[in-house]
Amino acid sequence: MRLIYYHLTLDMKQQLDIPRGQEGAAWHYRAAAKRHPAHRHDELEVNLVIAGEADYLVDGRRYLLDRGSMLWLFPSQDHHLLREGRGFEMWIGVFQPRLVRRWAREPAQRPWRSRNPRGESLRRLQRSAAGRLERLFVDAAEAQRCHAATLANAALAHLMLAAWRAFAEALAPTAPATVHAAVRRAVDLLRGGGLRDDSLPALAAAVGLSPSRLSHLFREQTGITLTTYRNRQRIERFVQLTGSRPHRDMLSNALDAGFGSYAQFHRIFKQVMGRGPRAWAREAQREP
Repeated sequence: MRLIYYHLTLDMKQQLDIPRGQEGAAWHYRAAAKRHPAHRHDELEVNLVIAGEADYLVDGRRYLLDRGSMLWLFPSQDHHLLREGRGFEMWIGVFQPRLVRRWAREPAQRPWRSRNPRGESLRRLQRSAAGRLERLFVDAAEAQRCHAATLANAALAHLMLAAWRAFAEALAPTAPATVHAAVRRAVDLLRGGGLRDDSLPALAAAVGLSPSRLSHLFREQTGITLTTYRNRQRIERFVQLTGSRPHRDMLSNALDAGFGSYAQFHRIFKQVMGRGPRAWAREAQREP
């Protein structure tokens, strides 16, 4: 399957590498070692969860995703997967503005034209509706693999319209939990990687809470411990540094990512990625 690559700019806006001639893309996503930082993009996006659980942070709101969840993401919304459970899988569809404009003709589709509409963005589909929609994702992805842009665009338009209809017909909207400002600030600081000291006491001082209060609140509102989240961000920075400066040794990249020693880096890397850093590097080199 063709991977969709992201090019990140300084303001967290990403340019999606969509196949030439297409007005969007669809792909299957599994919980993976390669994680993307918080980002936004000009494309309208829809996610359909088909297995497992995850937590999404969208503009300061935390969403719990599980099987059958459908989440819409709009161009001005920063979004970031906080946690992915084992076995998490979803389909992702992205639709370029010109495709959206062409089909957003009815009053019910007006939110498509907004960069950050009001109202809920997450609903849970019944199994039959989710199954029908999944088949449309498969069709769009298959057209994409065949490099048939005209067919892919028709499939993407069908997918977008059907997904919005399924969303509108879903019975029970799922309300997001509003994340405490200090927790959101802690997420931003850890994600940005600009802290000289990202220890719990330093982070708590930066957001104006006691260490114990921040630790408790972070786990309560994000579903993971602050230490776990910090370690994931360090691993993410290591992966990004390795991609941008592949000729530097692993220890240098690990230290620059925030780890205190190679032993600590190796232990945490294996916990997060499921294999050691050298095995991961060999696999990454073999990827097309």
